[in-house]
Amino acid sequence: MEDSRGECSGYLVSLQDVTDRERARAEIEEQARFLRVLVDSIPTPIFYRDKRGVYLGCNTVFEEFIGKPRSEIVGRDCIEVHGEELGLRIRERDLETFRANRSISKEIAFPTRDGDRELYLSKALIRNSAGEVTGLVGGFVDITAQKEAEAQAEAAAEAKSEFLATMSHEIRTPLNGILGMARDCSGTREPGRQREYVRTISESGEALLAVINDVLDFSKLEAGRMELQSERYSPTEVGERSAQLLAARAHEKGIEIATLVDREVPPRISGDPSRVRQVLLNLVGNAVKFTNKGGILIRVSIARKDESRFLRYAVTDTGAGIAAKAQKRLFRQYSQADTPSSRDEPGTGLGLAISKKLIDLMDGEIGLESELGKGSTFYFKVPIEENKSPVRETPYSAEAGVYVENGILARSICAQLNREGVRPRMLANLEQVSSFSRGTVERFAVVDTDSLQLSFDEAAAKFCSDGDARILWLVALDEHISDEILSRSGRIKILRKPVCQSALAAAVVALVSLQGANPNHKRARVLVAEDSKSGQIVIRALLEREGHTVEVVSRGVQAVRCALSQKFDVAFFDIRMPDITGIEAARRIHERLPDSPMPIYALTASTSSADRRRCEDAGMAGIITKPVRPLEILRALEEALQGSENTRGSGGNSMPTVLLGYRADRGARGQLRARRGRRRQERPY
Repeated sequence: MEDSRGECSGYLVSLQDVTDRERARAEIEEQARFLRVLVDSIPTPIFYRDKRGVYLGCNTVFEEFIGKPRSEIVGRDCIEVHGEELGLRIRERDLETFRANRSISKEIAFPTRDGDRELYLSKALIRNSAGEVTGLVGGFVDITAQKEAEAQAEAAAEAKSEFLATMSHEIRTPLNGILGMARDCSGTREPGRQREYVRTISESGEALLAVINDVLDFSKLEAGRMELQSERYSPTEVGERSAQLLAARAHEKGIEIATLVDREVPPRISGDPSRVRQVLLNLVGNAVKFTNKGGILIRVSIARKDESRFLRYAVTDTGAGIAAKAQKRLFRQYSQADTPSSRDEPGTGLGLAISKKLIDLMDGEIGLESELGKGSTFYFKVPIEENKSPVRETPYSAEAGVYVENGILARSICAQLNREGVRPRMLANLEQVSSFSRGTVERFAVVDTDSLQLSFDEAAAKFCSDGDARILWLVALDEHISDEILSRSGRIKILRKPVCQSALAAAVVALVSLQGANPNHKRARVLVAEDSKSGQIVIRALLEREGHTVEVVSRGVQAVRCALSQKFDVAFFDIRMPDITGIEAARRIHERLPDSPMPIYALTASTSSADRRRCEDAGMAGIITKPVRPLEILRALEEALQGSENTRGSGGNSMPTVLLGYRADRGARGQLRARRGRRRQERPY
């Protein structure tokens, strides 16, 4: 207070009690802190904005989802936080909520740094005490994984429905063919038409058997009941046999199928050959199915990763290729690549899924490399033990002129010739073929009759009429060969495609050493022991049609008696006969005739490792599984005859036959001794 002179004369003090106000402010701050902690503890992103789109707050999870700290979010509008395009879309959604004047929940797509995410968004209005809308609060749940799972479940359900429809079609189609053709066959007496009906019945039965095998194998794998066997086998043989089994189908489509085996592939390894062959046949079968021109190459090689070694099979085709999107689903169950070819071709869609599960079971790897318009390469690798087998040396040096137009076949033949110490040289025209085949004894020509666009008879008459030509002819599987032409065709060898390494090696030995002209077409004496009447009829008809002499018995004891009293070139024994088994019959024959060069092949429906081992112990040359395929019988016969020929005239350079590793030059006693010695080495201690 001031007096009249303006000087301070005293003080007036006013006091106001703000305790309640401060307490209220502290409580508000505490409540705000509690709400922040509460909101931050919510595991889903939470945010709130005013009517202008400015962020008033958010929780920690929202910061993490957006990828920005709270200091760069609160107080800024949607465009500043999310960018113009996304910010304007968010602002428009907020205005829709305000106009609706109610809470809204819906699914939206929200772009992030890691790609679009599917969100379930809920927004509620914020009102003041007067009931006026001042902003909104929102939260969302990331449902991307759920949506992907739903999509996969829908795709799986659709695939299963399609699979059931496909299975119904695949089973009914061959059944209709079998029933219809059998009915028509019984009503006609025309031999030509009956043969066509019987062929259709056979093809339908094969198709039905393939479907059943796929379903059974897949069921075993799904149930975890598939057990792998372990035995010694030849990787080369698996590749070559697969090519041979599918050669007829490839030839029908006018495409070549060939093999290429790297030199470092060991002659024998341990594993499950039946399952490896199953996977390879599936890949090769698909390649044949979807390739309409060119050809297919089966390559066997060794792959390395760190200190591990793998056996690698690769199947390369010249088909249309597979789009990248379709490649991702190829190895899923019930799936096929969606191409015009796949829609035209039969199949259950289980083949590649089964193959992947089998390779996974072997601790291997399966995959593909493909580009639209450039073909495909499907491959698989299985681990193998280290092997120090020496590379086989060739006893000669020669040069071969190769006249083969198909690129895949030419690549295979040149590689196989190189393995035998023969330098391949591509020939450009028929004049070069004629000149090369009549050069020095270290030179010969390799000619594919399909490249000449001539039959074998026409080609042989053109190039070999003077008897001096040295030509290795490559002919189609079903090519007719005239004995009259052969009798005056000079020093030639004939190999049916696809060409095996062992058969080519034997042909090279014969050509380079100027041996006999046509041992490929020797007529054999064959002993067959089979108790099934239908089996007897099938095998006898097949062999006699090829010009061989066949003796058929139905008991094991009879087979032993015939083998001891007569001379045969090769024998086929059913391993399960009423009196003694084919295995026991083979053992008795080898004991009585220890030096006999006659190989004995087992006929059996069993593929168990125990049966295979018993066949090996009895000195049997190989196993042919039932139902018997004509090509397997003929190939076994051809290899047996080729082995005996090499024994007689190769000067010590005899070539081993395939299958279980029988060597025709060794005889039964040496064969059994070698097997027992190997068994002692392999026996675990």
